[in-house]
Amino acid sequence: MITNAAVGNPNVRALVYVDAAAPDVGETTGHLSGSDSALNKPPDTLYDMVPYPGAPKGATYLYLKEDVFIHSFANDLPRSTAIRLWSSQRAASTSAFMTPSRAAAWKTIPSWYFTHRRPDHHPILGAVHGPPRCWLLELIGDARSARALALLTAQLHDPDERLRYWAVVGLTQLDTPEARKLLWAARSDGLVE
Repeated sequence: MITNAAVGNPNVRALVYVDAAAPDVGETTGHLSGSDSALNKPPDTLYDMVPYPGAPKGATYLYLKEDVFIHSFANDLPRSTAIRLWSSQRAASTSAFMTPSRAAAWKTIPSWYFTHRRPDHHPILGAVHGPPRCWLLELIGDARSARALALLTAQLHDPDERLRYWAVVGLTQLDTPEARKLLWAARSDGLVE
């Protein structure tokens, strides 16, 4: 967790949580799942559990089951993309969900949070300025979520030339027919080069 790794590190000037947990001291990431979370079901219906060498006692690797991954986490992606992502997922250890946080760096280091809960809601872009905001636009495009299109399109009309540039980078990363059409129109209208 970045909240533990950042504590006491003078090179960390800010934290950006992108669809990530920000637990307080003593909380686990499991505690932070909302009551409506897909992760509140019995573990054997959610995960394939695989033992791994050197694991803490009782810990296993967790892989989300195909139907859970596709219907709860990748439901806005084309099915072929969702299946590819499911089949290439990295395992998470049960210890990552059960180990209490030792620190809460977000309490002392400037922090921003970005979630994909609503496609028209992007609080981090309003709170972050300069290079981190530009980087986030690229990251959002690279995530290739259909929900990124509206957010990146809005940035094409920003008076800040840097944001327009990074919106172009994000739309290029998004690489959908809609994104390509928007890029062509923005170039035709002189909004971007």
